[in-house]
Amino acid sequence: MKSMETSAFLVSTLILEALLILRLIMLAYTQRLFPQRCYEKLQKLWQDLRQSWWTEEDATEKAVDQTRCQLTRLLWTAVCTISFLRLLTQQLLLVSGRNPIRPEFDLQLICLMSVSLVINFRPQLITPNSLDLWYVATSLMSIATLLPAAHIN
Repeated sequence: MKSMETSAFLVSTLILEALLILRLIMLAYTQRLFPQRCYEKLQKLWQDLRQSWWTEEDATEKAVDQTRCQLTRLLWTAVCTISFLRLLTQQLLLVSGRNPIRPEFDLQLICLMSVSLVINFRPQLITPNSLDLWYVATSLMSIATLLPAAHIN
């Protein structure tokens, strides 16, 4: 049974890592291919921000909502990076024949990385209207990752 768990862990983490590498390659290819377009987008964003500072309060609210969406996406990108490093460490330990560190957290990390990859592939899922849902989901997943530690203690 132990080898089946190890095999399932290795397969699932390899799939997640392959998806992450695919996403990074896609981003690198897009940035290299369209650098002028990215620069134009940044210029337009800066102009929009400057104009929104001088317009009515409604525009300020929209800018704040967009910033909150960007911060939520950045949070999930950080979760993806941290999960990737942790799962990669676990893989290296398993492949080298050593015991993994706290394997009870692996399932939660796989779930977190899966959600973060979905968000990285589809950033338009996080909108001002869905922010509350994402905050609740993030909080619940944060709590769920601590459940194995409470079970052990």
